[in-house]
Amino acid sequence: MQGKIPTTVSSIYISCPIRGIRVTPEMYGTTAATEIVEQNCKMADELQTKLKSMFPNATIHNPGNPDLERFVQEAVRSGTLKEKDILNIDCNIISNSEFVIFFNHETLFGRGMLVEYNYVVANNKPFTVIASITEVR
Repeated sequence: MQGKIPTTVSSIYISCPIRGIRVTPEMYGTTAATEIVEQNCKMADELQTKLKSMFPNATIHNPGNPDLERFVQEAVRSGTLKEKDILNIDCNIISNSEFVIFFNHETLFGRGMLVEYNYVVANNKPFTVIASITEVR
């Protein structure tokens, strides 16, 4: 159920594009360029900082956190984790989150965001979709 960010919330999950939207396989291939990942993670980190200032006692899970994303990318490169494994973990975290923010600054949901969105809708989790950090007030 889509709505506004509640005035009080104990846990927030940020769904964001990390590898970017693959318009065609020729654009990004199977992995995104490092600069795209870094830019998207930086934006997600800025959103997390803003949310933390608004909700200092809330737990905020940001899969786009630059340090976490470095670990995840290395786990994928080494074959330790598959994208499906990561998304299953993300959906488990969402199940324990009070609210989900889809940070859709690329105007289209990426593959991972779509999996998370479908999970949120199927499980009737409260959420909102924003295109810019300035929408968070």
